Amino acid sequence: MRQKNKINYGDWNSKLVKAAHMACVMGWDDKQTQNSMQEFALEKINEIVCGKTTPLTMNEAKRLPEWELWLESMKKEFNALQEMGVFELVKRKDLPKKARVVKAKWVYKIKQNADGSISKYKSRLVAQGFLLRWGIDYYDTYSSVVGYNTLRTMLQVAAITGDHISQADIGNAYVESSPDDDTPVYTTLVPGMEEMDPKEYVYRMKRSLYGIPFSGRTFQTVMEEFMNSLNFRRCATDKCAYIK
Repeated sequence: MRQKNKINYGDWNSKLVKAAHMACVMGWDDKQTQNSMQEFALEKINEIVCGKTTPLTMNEAKRLPEWELWLESMKKEFNALQEMGVFELVKRKDLPKKARVVKAKWVYKIKQNADGSISKYKSRLVAQGFLLRWGIDYYDTYSSVVGYNTLRTMLQVAAITGDHISQADIGNAYVESSPDDDTPVYTTLVPGMEEMDPKEYVYRMKRSLYGIPFSGRTFQTVMEEFMNSLNFRRCATDKCAYIK
């Protein structure tokens, strides 16, 4: 670790200090400590293998030689969200009294191929939902997770019967759902993509974003309605398993 230089929040040194501090407080065998150390190690290995640095902020991304690539990925993400009708411009003066406006932030990730080469530069827009207050800005957050017993049973049945198992990934899954009408979410304008004066306008989220505490629950509701439309029945012992 550095001895004299000032530690900048968010750089590799501060992350290592944070992980070491957590280990001293919680113990090296603590699961959260181990996950923090593994996340730090994997991130550094990822940067070494591809020879690129993953920026933590937009200002940091602007200082990198790959800024144009990051900017292109940001525009692609923003345009996709606009096409899905995620945002609605609202004047700050028209917000309900005591409404909280959370910050929108870019999160960057370098996607790699199996051989370590760069697949693409991925930018994702997230909301800093930790600023929302439970019981005031939102209520329910619960979302089910499939049980390991259910997963093992399905794999065992497939192994016996020879059935084929396939998987699918839903891009921007949470964006498919919407916040509840009684708990509207307001965010700042998208950094680097401001359409209007950010001091006068904010976004009302017509669809959920990653980072909003209840996005998992609202997405599960959408998935349940979709599965029901296909005449699937929810398993009596696992809310995330459906049978037809």
